[in-house]
Amino acid sequence: MLSSRVHLLLHTLTDVVWQQRACDEEATRAGVSVVPDCGMGPGLNVSLATYVMSRVERPRDVLIWDGGLPQDPEPPWNYVSTFAIAGLTNEYGGHATFLRDGRITPVPCFADLEHLDFPRPVGRLEAFVTSGGLSTAPWTLQGRLQRLENKTLRYPGHCAQFKAFSDVGLMGLEPIEVNTGPTPSRGDQGSGIRGSAPRTTSAEQTTRNQGPGTKHQGPSLSRPATSFTRCWRPGSRATRFATSA
Repeated sequence: MLSSRVHLLLHTLTDVVWQQRACDEEATRAGVSVVPDCGMGPGLNVSLATYVMSRVERPRDVLIWDGGLPQDPEPPWNYVSTFAIAGLTNEYGGHATFLRDGRITPVPCFADLEHLDFPRPVGRLEAFVTSGGLSTAPWTLQGRLQRLENKTLRYPGHCAQFKAFSDVGLMGLEPIEVNTGPTPSRGDQGSGIRGSAPRTTSAEQTTRNQGPGTKHQGPSLSRPATSFTRCWRPGSRATRFATSA
C-alpha cells in the first residue's frame, strides 16, 4: 500500500492499529495517510467520547455503550450479522482494555452485564464487555481519565447465548473434538454460528456516551457535572443526535 502511494481508511483490530502506527515515518515519506478506526466502534464511539470530554473542564470518567441492532429482531437470536461473522466472533474472544483507577486494565469479554433503557423505538437493551471497541484510546487518554470503558449493546438474552458458544469453545480458531467428531471453528465456512446468524441491511446503530467530571463556577469553585451524548440511526430515517451537560 505504501509503495503504491494509496491512502487508506479502515476499521480493523487493535493489534493491526499498533502496526500501522509503527509505519508513521514511512507513510509520511511516501505522502500516504493511513486512518484507522473508521467504524462505529472503534471510531464514532471514541469521537463522541472526546466530544463529551470537551464539555466539562476536568473529565474524570467516560462510559460508552454502542451497538448495531436489527430494526425488527426475530427469535431466537434477535440479531443480524451486518459484517463478516469472523469479525463479530473476534469481538467476543479474549479481553477488552479499559482504564480503571487510571490504570490500563484488561477485562474479560461478556463481563459486567447490565441493562439500559433507550427512547423508543429502541427500548431496553443489555450491555456487556467485548474486545477492541476502544482501540488505542486507553493509552492515549491515560493520565487524563480515571475510567474509560466501552460496552456493546444487544437485545436482552444475546450475552447468555453467545457466551454459551464461547464457553464450549466455538469462538476459537481451532476445531474442537466432540462425541460426534470434529466441530468446525469460527474460521470454517460451515461454522454453526456462521450459518445461524441472519444477514440483513435493516439495522439501526445506537450509541450513548456519558462523561462525569467538573465544571468551573468561578476562580476557585467547581461543581460536579456530567455530559451525555445519544445518537441512533433507525434505518432510513434521519440520524438523531442529542447532547446535554
